[in-house]
Amino acid sequence: MSTMSKDLATDLSKFYERSLHDEFRTPEPGHLNQRTKLVHGTVYSEKLNSSTHFSFALQPKQENGKDAKKPVVVLTATKDNKSKSPFIIKNTETKKEVGRVMLQFKTMKYISYAVFRGDVQVASIVYHVPTIRNFLSLDPPRAAQVAIPDPIEKNPTWLADVCKESILNKGSLKAAADESPGLVLLQNAVPYKKPDGSLGLNFYGRGQQASCRNMQLIDTSETVVCQVAKWDTCVHNVDFASPFSSFLAFAFALAQLDL
Repeated sequence: MSTMSKDLATDLSKFYERSLHDEFRTPEPGHLNQRTKLVHGTVYSEKLNSSTHFSFALQPKQENGKDAKKPVVVLTATKDNKSKSPFIIKNTETKKEVGRVMLQFKTMKYISYAVFRGDVQVASIVYHVPTIRNFLSLDPPRAAQVAIPDPIEKNPTWLADVCKESILNKGSLKAAADESPGLVLLQNAVPYKKPDGSLGLNFYGRGQQASCRNMQLIDTSETVVCQVAKWDTCVHNVDFASPFSSFLAFAFALAQLDL
């Protein structure tokens, strides 16, 4: 494992410091759903001839107990309709690129995405490819793990050094998280089986269509910190809480929708 340079460590620390003040910040507490403690957001997608466009809108702060006028689009993303092209994420207000989501590698067992802010990797998303046995037994068809540097950690871990090695050699990001205290590890909630044998998750009214892309991420206390739930054709509700920011929640949703 290579050592993270002092300059790179400084850049990563500054990224999290800025995240409190710019497009990466988690919205004010007034945006929170008081039942789930999740910030409500929605991703809209539109497939064009050569590319697909995505926009991420957040529900404005509540006023007098009622939702404000309309959701506000804070981030957009574009991806060429090619399997290996990255998602280019831009700030809606400045129109400037703020990050990318890239397919890192794909094997018979794993699919990995890397989330970048400039040259700094700020998240690793890993999916375990379902097997025939999953389908025959009606087990959850997709499992996911997400690793992000702990925003409170003074010496954040450089993801590129630990995650790929951990996945390929040990089959899990958990090994990387165990060996690196500066990493926060999240994993998908296991769906429950309905009486008819199908699988389900409780999205608290935020999803109304079945989809293999529906997923919840939980922390070590099994609290939901991010969820992607299909609402309509090309519309997915994406809700999140700390340690996710709007940027990281959008990045995870893009990876989900790319599968």
